Formats: sequence, structure tokens, C-alpha cells
Amino acid sequence: MSLLTLPSDNDTWSVTVFVATGDQPLKHLRHDERWTRVVRACPLHAHWLDGLPITPVLPMSGIADRYRRFVVDGAPIVTGFVAVADAWACTNPSAGRGLTVGFLHALRLRDSLRTHGDDPRALVEEFDRRSEAEIAPWYHAQIAVDRARFSEMVALREGREATGPDNELARRIGALMSSLAADPDLFRAALEYIATITPVQAILERPEVAQRMATAREMMQGIPRRPVPGPTREQLLQLVG
Repeated sequence: MSLLTLPSDNDTWSVTVFVATGDQPLKHLRHDERWTRVVRACPLHAHWLDGLPITPVLPMSGIADRYRRFVVDGAPIVTGFVAVADAWACTNPSAGRGLTVGFLHALRLRDSLRTHGDDPRALVEEFDRRSEAEIAPWYHAQIAVDRARFSEMVALREGREATGPDNELARRIGALMSSLAADPDLFRAALEYIATITPVQAILERPEVAQRMATAREMMQGIPRRPVPGPTREQLLQLVG
């Protein structure tokens, strides 16, 4: 499972526990008492329970990764029609960047309309070009990370050792995120991605980032990865029991 803790306005915050679809026993987390037991069993997160709940546990499911494109083999399949933001592409909300990416996409539509608003075919072609070059990288990066995390969840659930991701982009993103604690410049570069300022693909192409990541990996060689404290699979099943 993963835990997502988010501070918000007016002394409020949220705690989200999310698990892989198909992990049937963990669906019991929708019950307040069992959800609370699980969060309380996680030492780095238990303090988030100290406040007064303003809602019960709110279940959410059916989250789909979706990507639509209306230009095929270089030609629009329909003219004068575009899909924007979540109607064009969406991923699970754990990264918290859906609104920002949606607004960025809307700005590309504004610019495309300014130059091609009187030409339905040119409008679709220009908006598709801008979408693929400037917005789609956010979608592809999140899909790579999500699939790697899902594979890790499945391996842990089945009692297997989790291997590294097969996807090259997921491997490089993981390398950046694991080395940011060793280098303040890598930390700042990672924040550009986390805060939806610069697509991670563009960050990873910077020569200085690649060089610093290699140096950080060398420094961290032989240092075991510190596990996040929390229940084992067996303990987790007892807690949701």
C-alpha cells in the first residue's frame, strides 16, 4: 500500500491509503475502524490521526488511466473538435497535478485558436502537435511510474522480491528520486517535476543532472535502502481482518 498525506487550508489535512485494484482483503479499508488501525500502525504517519475527523473514510475506486488522440498517421480523424485536460488524458490522482496539467493544456488550446481558429483542420493539427510535445510528457511519465509501483505492489503481495522497473523512463525517474537526498541541486531539479514546472524528461536530459545522478549513485553505493516502518503483509491482513 501507499500513504499520501496532504496539508490543506484552515488547519485541515487529508490522509489517503491506496492499494492495487484486485487486492480484495484491503477493500475493508473503506471501514473507518480498520482504516484507522492501519494508519495508526505506520509510525511515520500515525500523528496525522491526532486531529478531529470532519468526514468518515471516503472510498474511491474505478480510477482509469486514459489517453485519447484524434490525429492518426499524421491526419485528423475529425476536424474542428479537440479534447482538453481530463477529456484528453488522465491518470490516477496520487501526483496531485491534474488541475495544473489541465490549465497548461487549456493555454495550448488558446494559443492554437489564436493562430488557426478559422481553419478546423489546422486547428486540430496544431493543437495535437502542441499537446504531444508539451503536455503528453506529463502523462507518459506518470504512467511509467504508476506501472512500476503497481508491479512492486503485486510482488510484495505475492511474497516475491520486488525487482526494478522494466521501463527505462521509470528507472531514470526512480534514480532521480532516490538520489535527490544526496545532492541539493538534484533536490531542486526533482522539485521542478514534483511541482509540475518542468516535465521530468526534460530534466533528465540536462547533462549536469545526469552527471550529478551518477556521482550520487557512486556515493550511495553499499548503503542499504532504509525501509519505511510499517506493518508486514501478514500484520496488514490482521489489521483489516
